[in-house]
Parts: sequence; structure tokens; C-alpha cells
Amino acid sequence: MRHGVLVVTNDPDRPEMTLSVSGFVTEFVKLTPKRIRLAGKVGEVVSAEVEIVPALPFEILEVKADPGTNVQVTGLEPGKQAGAYRLSVKNTAATSQRYQEKIILRTNHPTRPEFTIPIFGTIQP
Repeated sequence: MRHGVLVVTNDPDRPEMTLSVSGFVTEFVKLTPKRIRLAGKVGEVVSAEVEIVPALPFEILEVKADPGTNVQVTGLEPGKQAGAYRLSVKNTAATSQRYQEKIILRTNHPTRPEFTIPIFGTIQP
């Protein structure tokens, strides 16, 4: 990661200067896929799975759909790798529509007690 900022000074020799900050950002969790897409037709079973691989060790304490109007969490199981999880969700919308929701996952990690997974749904007639 690298970011810069323009600083205005009262120094006549250097009225402006650019400060740069760079660093390495450690990924907290790897999600595959990064967002959930639920697409299908009314009456069809539309579901998806996400592989959750922690970069730093943590346990998932709670999972909920927010607001949960069109999506239901159907499972949280151990993943393929040690310490990983597999999350299953399904569409519950009974009408043709597009929607956005999210899954909120609460963890026991002190610096990241919660993270979200976005959901995009497209249900056609």
C-alpha cells in the first residue's frame, strides 16, 4: 500500500511538499469468492458457498444475515484447510427482484471482532 498527501507550508523555499506513506497490509481473511451472487428464477433453489480462510487465527462465534429479508444462512462447516470454514447461504425471496444484503460474522479476534460478506441477489420471473 502507498498513499501520498500534499502539504502546504509557510516555508518560502518549499511552499508545497508531498509526503508518502507506504507499508505492507496483512490480509485478515481470504474469502473465495469475495462476494456472494445469488442469481436464478422465482421458485428455484438458489444457493452459494464461500470458503473462509483466516490469515490470522480466529474462531467464528456468530453468523447472521443482515437484514435477512431475502437470504438465509444454511450452514457453517469446517473448510478444506485447517482452521478454515465453508459458509452456505440461500435465497429466500419469493418474488422477482434485485437485492443487496450482507452476512455479518462475529469472531473472537481482538483486533477484528466482526467482518462482513456482501450479497447481491437477482431473482427473475
